[in-house]
Amino acid sequence: MTGRPEHAFRAAFQAALRLAGASETVIDELVGHHGKTVRSRHYAAGETLLAPMRAAVDSLPPIDWTGPRDLGTVISLAKRRRRAGAGGGEARV
Repeated sequence: MTGRPEHAFRAAFQAALRLAGASETVIDELVGHHGKTVRSRHYAAGETLLAPMRAAVDSLPPIDWTGPRDLGTVISLAKRRRRAGAGGGEARV
């Protein structure tokens, strides 16, 4: 495998979170990015974001680790799941 696969995973994870409607603050906290403002770095600590972070991760489709998928497939499945709503069945990635 060429390139940096961990960055591809992080990019796909962030894209799926955005499609699921997660806020940038929640996404930044989940991927370990520092906040962009003093308020987010000092006052929006992880404890206050635990419920939104859990909701964001729970909104993602399950991952099928039995075979590789391209980023386009992951994104299209996340979009389909978002359109179907929270109770709209299981889309396998």
